[in-house]
Amino acid sequence: QINCLICDKTDFEILFEKDRYSLFCQIGICKECGMIQQTKYYNSNLLKIFFNNYYNDIYDQFENAKARFKEQYIGAPRIYNFCKEYLSNDKNTFEVLELGCGAGGILKYFQDKGSNVTGIDFDDKHLEYGRSKGLKLYNKYNFNKKYDLILLSHVLEHIVDANLEINKIKKILKKDGLIYIEVPSIHTIKYNNYKFNILQFIHIAHCYYFSIK
Repeated sequence: QINCLICDKTDFEILFEKDRYSLFCQIGICKECGMIQQTKYYNSNLLKIFFNNYYNDIYDQFENAKARFKEQYIGAPRIYNFCKEYLSNDKNTFEVLELGCGAGGILKYFQDKGSNVTGIDFDDKHLEYGRSKGLKLYNKYNFNKKYDLILLSHVLEHIVDANLEINKIKKILKKDGLIYIEVPSIHTIKYNNYKFNILQFIHIAHCYYFSIK
Protein backbone atom coordinates (compact mmCIF):
# COMPACT_ATOMS: atom_id res chain seq x y z
CA GLN A 1 0.00 0.00 0.00
CA ILE A 2 1.38 3.44 -0.91
CA ASN A 3 0.01 6.86 -0.03
CA CYS A 4 -0.52 9.71 -2.46
CA LEU A 5 2.85 11.12 -3.48
CA ILE A 6 1.57 14.70 -3.35
CA CYS A 7 -0.75 14.96 -0.33
CA ASP A 8 0.01 11.67 1.51
CA LYS A 9 -3.68 10.71 1.64
CA THR A 10 -4.96 7.16 1.03
CA ASP A 11 -8.44 7.86 -0.39
CA PHE A 12 -8.33 6.79 -4.05
CA GLU A 13 -10.92 6.06 -6.69
CA ILE A 14 -9.65 3.01 -8.58
CA LEU A 15 -9.38 3.64 -12.34
CA PHE A 16 -7.52 0.57 -13.63
CA GLU A 17 -6.68 -2.89 -12.37
CA LYS A 18 -4.51 -3.94 -15.29
CA ASP A 19 -2.02 -2.28 -17.59
CA ARG A 20 -1.61 -2.35 -21.36
CA TYR A 21 -0.05 -5.82 -21.12
CA SER A 22 -2.99 -7.10 -18.99
CA LEU A 23 -0.65 -7.34 -15.97
CA PHE A 24 -2.22 -6.57 -12.59
CA CYS A 25 -1.70 -3.07 -11.26
CA GLN A 26 -4.19 -1.15 -9.13
CA ILE A 27 -4.15 2.48 -10.27
CA GLY A 28 -6.31 5.18 -8.73
CA ILE A 29 -6.85 8.91 -8.67
CA CYS A 30 -6.44 10.68 -5.33
CA LYS A 31 -9.77 12.16 -4.27
CA GLU A 32 -7.94 14.93 -2.41
CA CYS A 33 -5.49 16.29 -5.01
CA GLY A 34 -6.06 14.41 -8.28
CA MET A 35 -2.73 12.58 -8.45
CA ILE A 36 -2.95 9.38 -10.52
CA GLN A 37 -0.76 6.55 -9.29
CA GLN A 38 -0.55 2.94 -8.27
CA THR A 39 -2.19 2.43 -4.89
CA LYS A 40 -0.31 -0.80 -4.23
CA TYR A 41 3.12 -1.65 -5.58
CA TYR A 42 5.66 -4.43 -5.61
CA ASN A 43 8.41 -4.65 -3.02
CA SER A 44 11.98 -3.64 -3.83
CA ASN A 45 13.27 -7.20 -4.27
CA LEU A 46 10.66 -8.08 -6.88
CA LEU A 47 11.17 -4.75 -8.66
CA LYS A 48 14.90 -5.41 -9.01
CA ILE A 49 14.19 -8.82 -10.55
CA PHE A 50 11.59 -7.30 -12.85
CA PHE A 51 13.80 -4.48 -14.15
CA ASN A 52 16.85 -6.73 -14.45
CA ASN A 53 15.18 -9.59 -16.32
CA TYR A 54 11.86 -8.59 -17.85
CA TYR A 55 11.25 -4.87 -18.22
CA ASN A 56 13.14 -4.25 -21.45
CA ASP A 57 11.78 -7.47 -22.99
CA ILE A 58 8.10 -6.58 -22.54
CA TYR A 59 8.49 -2.84 -23.07
CA ASP A 60 7.88 -2.50 -26.79
CA GLN A 61 9.51 0.89 -27.36
CA PHE A 62 12.97 -0.55 -28.02
CA GLU A 63 13.82 -3.56 -30.15
CA ASN A 64 17.12 -4.13 -28.34
CA ALA A 65 19.93 -2.37 -26.47
CA LYS A 66 21.43 -0.99 -29.69
CA ALA A 67 18.12 0.61 -30.70
CA ARG A 68 17.68 2.09 -27.23
CA PHE A 69 21.20 3.53 -27.26
CA LYS A 70 20.60 5.12 -30.67
CA GLU A 71 17.30 6.73 -29.62
CA GLN A 72 18.82 8.02 -26.40
CA TYR A 73 21.77 9.53 -28.29
CA ILE A 74 19.48 11.26 -30.80
CA GLY A 75 17.46 12.84 -28.00
CA ALA A 76 20.46 13.81 -25.87
CA PRO A 77 21.29 17.22 -27.44
CA ARG A 78 18.00 18.64 -26.15
CA ILE A 79 18.88 17.57 -22.60
CA TYR A 80 22.51 18.68 -22.91
CA ASN A 81 21.65 22.17 -24.19
CA PHE A 82 18.99 22.67 -21.53
CA CYS A 83 21.27 21.62 -18.67
CA LYS A 84 24.30 23.54 -19.92
CA GLU A 85 22.28 26.74 -19.87
CA TYR A 86 21.54 26.37 -16.14
CA LEU A 87 24.79 24.92 -14.84
CA SER A 88 27.03 27.55 -13.23
CA ASN A 89 30.09 26.37 -15.13
CA ASP A 90 31.56 28.10 -18.16
CA LYS A 91 33.32 24.95 -19.22
CA ASN A 92 31.89 22.05 -21.21
CA THR A 93 33.29 19.48 -18.79
CA PHE A 94 30.93 18.32 -16.05
CA GLU A 95 30.80 15.41 -13.63
CA VAL A 96 27.58 13.69 -14.72
CA LEU A 97 25.66 10.83 -13.11
CA GLU A 98 22.60 9.27 -14.73
CA LEU A 99 20.27 7.05 -12.71
CA GLY A 100 18.33 4.63 -14.91
CA CYS A 101 20.73 5.18 -17.80
CA GLY A 102 19.61 2.17 -19.86
CA ALA A 103 22.09 1.59 -22.66
CA GLY A 104 23.81 4.93 -21.98
CA GLY A 105 23.05 6.89 -25.14
CA ILE A 106 22.43 10.15 -23.28
CA LEU A 107 25.67 9.79 -21.35
CA LYS A 108 27.60 9.05 -24.52
CA TYR A 109 26.56 12.41 -25.94
CA PHE A 110 27.70 14.17 -22.76
CA GLN A 111 30.97 12.24 -22.91
CA ASP A 112 31.48 13.27 -26.54
CA LYS A 113 31.09 16.87 -25.39
CA GLY A 114 33.88 16.42 -22.83
CA SER A 115 32.06 15.46 -19.62
CA ASN A 116 33.05 12.71 -17.20
CA VAL A 117 30.06 10.40 -17.02
CA THR A 118 28.79 7.54 -14.87
CA GLY A 119 25.57 5.56 -15.26
CA ILE A 120 23.51 3.17 -13.15
CA ASP A 121 20.81 0.75 -14.26
CA PHE A 122 19.57 -2.79 -13.52
CA ASP A 123 19.56 -4.40 -16.98
CA ASP A 124 22.97 -5.99 -17.55
CA LYS A 125 22.37 -6.54 -21.29
CA HIS A 126 21.81 -2.83 -21.86
CA LEU A 127 24.67 -1.90 -19.56
CA GLU A 128 27.03 -4.19 -21.48
CA TYR A 129 26.16 -2.46 -24.74
CA GLY A 130 26.93 0.94 -23.21
CA ARG A 131 30.20 -0.36 -21.81
CA SER A 132 31.15 -1.47 -25.32
CA LYS A 133 30.89 2.22 -26.25
CA GLY A 134 33.43 3.17 -23.58
CA LEU A 135 31.03 4.20 -20.81
CA LYS A 136 31.34 3.58 -17.06
CA LEU A 137 28.03 1.87 -16.32
CA TYR A 138 27.14 -0.12 -13.20
CA ASN A 139 24.22 -2.07 -11.76
CA LYS A 140 25.16 -0.82 -8.31
CA TYR A 141 27.42 1.98 -7.21
CA ASN A 142 29.03 3.41 -4.11
CA PHE A 143 28.55 7.15 -4.12
CA ASN A 144 31.93 8.47 -3.01
CA LYS A 145 31.96 11.67 -5.03
CA LYS A 146 29.70 14.59 -5.89
CA TYR A 147 28.33 15.58 -9.27
CA ASP A 148 27.62 18.75 -11.23
CA LEU A 149 24.63 17.14 -12.89
CA ILE A 150 22.40 14.19 -12.00
CA LEU A 151 20.02 12.97 -14.70
CA LEU A 152 16.70 11.23 -14.08
CA SER A 153 15.19 10.95 -17.55
CA HIS A 154 11.97 8.90 -17.42
CA VAL A 155 13.02 7.44 -14.06
CA LEU A 156 11.08 9.25 -11.31
CA GLU A 157 7.79 7.64 -12.34
CA HIS A 158 9.34 4.25 -11.48
CA ILE A 159 10.44 5.15 -7.94
CA VAL A 160 8.02 4.28 -5.13
CA ASP A 161 9.34 6.75 -2.55
CA ALA A 162 10.27 9.58 -4.90
CA ASN A 163 10.65 12.19 -2.15
CA LEU A 164 13.09 10.01 -0.22
CA GLU A 165 15.09 9.27 -3.37
CA ILE A 166 15.43 12.93 -4.32
CA ASN A 167 16.63 13.79 -0.82
CA LYS A 168 19.27 11.05 -1.09
CA ILE A 169 20.35 12.33 -4.49
CA LYS A 170 20.77 15.87 -3.16
CA LYS A 171 23.53 14.60 -0.85
CA ILE A 172 25.75 13.69 -3.82
CA LEU A 173 25.10 16.92 -5.70
CA LYS A 174 27.66 19.71 -5.75
CA LYS A 175 26.68 23.04 -4.21
CA ASP A 176 25.81 24.65 -7.54
CA GLY A 177 24.77 21.39 -9.18
CA LEU A 178 21.61 20.51 -11.04
CA ILE A 179 19.16 17.62 -10.91
CA TYR A 180 17.46 17.16 -14.28
CA ILE A 181 14.08 15.40 -14.07
CA GLU A 182 12.02 14.44 -17.10
CA VAL A 183 8.81 12.42 -16.83
CA PRO A 184 6.02 11.41 -19.22
CA SER A 185 2.84 13.46 -18.85
CA ILE A 186 -0.61 11.92 -18.86
CA HIS A 187 -1.77 15.04 -20.71
CA THR A 188 -0.10 13.77 -23.88
CA ILE A 189 -3.09 11.46 -24.43
CA LYS A 190 -5.17 14.42 -25.65
CA TYR A 191 -2.64 15.08 -28.43
CA ASN A 192 -3.40 11.71 -30.03
CA ASN A 193 -0.50 9.90 -28.41
CA TYR A 194 -1.45 6.23 -28.00
CA LYS A 195 -4.41 6.93 -30.35
CA PHE A 196 -6.30 8.58 -27.48
CA ASN A 197 -6.36 5.22 -25.66
CA ILE A 198 -5.41 5.94 -22.06
CA LEU A 199 -5.08 2.22 -21.27
CA GLN A 200 -2.10 2.10 -23.63
CA PHE A 201 -0.42 4.73 -21.44
CA ILE A 202 -0.82 2.59 -18.30
CA HIS A 203 2.32 0.61 -17.62
CA ILE A 204 3.06 -1.80 -14.76
CA ALA A 205 6.52 -0.28 -14.32
CA HIS A 206 5.17 3.23 -13.77
CA CYS A 207 4.26 3.93 -10.18
CA TYR A 208 3.13 7.51 -10.89
CA TYR A 209 1.37 9.27 -13.77
CA PHE A 210 2.51 12.86 -13.60
CA SER A 211 0.84 15.90 -15.11
CA ILE A 212 1.77 19.58 -15.38
CA LYS A 213 -0.37 20.23 -12.29
